[in-house]
Amino acid sequence: MFRFTAVFLLPTGVHAAKRPRHRRGGGRITKKCKSSTSGNNAEIAGGDAPDLGSPAPSTSLRAFERHEFLGDRVIGYLVAHHVFDEHPTLQPLLALNVDNEKLARAAVAHGLHRFLRHDLPLPCLPAQVREFTADIASYPVHSNGLVKTPKILAGIIESIMGAVDVDSGHDQERLWKVFRRLADPLIAPRMVGKHQMCEFRSMYRAGLFPKVKITGHWKRSKTIKVVDVHGETLGSATYAKSRIVARNRAVKSALAGHAQVQESVARRRRCRRK
Repeated sequence: MFRFTAVFLLPTGVHAAKRPRHRRGGGRITKKCKSSTSGNNAEIAGGDAPDLGSPAPSTSLRAFERHEFLGDRVIGYLVAHHVFDEHPTLQPLLALNVDNEKLARAAVAHGLHRFLRHDLPLPCLPAQVREFTADIASYPVHSNGLVKTPKILAGIIESIMGAVDVDSGHDQERLWKVFRRLADPLIAPRMVGKHQMCEFRSMYRAGLFPKVKITGHWKRSKTIKVVDVHGETLGSATYAKSRIVARNRAVKSALAGHAQVQESVARRRRCRRK
């Protein structure tokens, strides 16, 4: 059974180093829950970190943020070593495996958002989880910047990893086992395509894409357009939750349209040769 000082349920079967327990505030409070990943009982223990029964929400929030800060660094370190060892020439895999969307997917997949304290200022969290789950349904592995991710979901995994780092005595082997179980499967080569903005910039520098301007009054219309020098729209997207995501979707639309045009031109040339 995994026992650690955090608000969340961790899958059983991975054990942290035992630490002395001290009574604080209203005392130590534990709650048995059903694991969403293994079906076995796991225990959530109160302590220095946010817990399900802490009498001081402000203290819990500060502890959550402190563990989130630590966990962010821990995850980056662990995945950096994994990419370095397994995929030495594919550094973009690091960003894909530690960004907000990847971590938020892990939190939702394990149902960890259900164990956040209800008295934290998160009244819209259930709706955000539903929207995020619906958005990523079209992208089984990663959207590459095409959906808006609630940061609090990624913060759950970061806070868990920060708490496990403290409770395990900074044991890297145990940390890696826990993270692999939470984040499985890690993104590998060929699982996702190239980010649309990277593809757009590389094509533009190589002269394979016309000169364009990314424009639009997003605050008013929630729409971003990619237009050429003649004012013709090559791609557009409407996305109310994020201007950056709207831009990424517009660029992806422009790339898709450009690819179709190039394929059409190539077909006409082949027909003429015949």
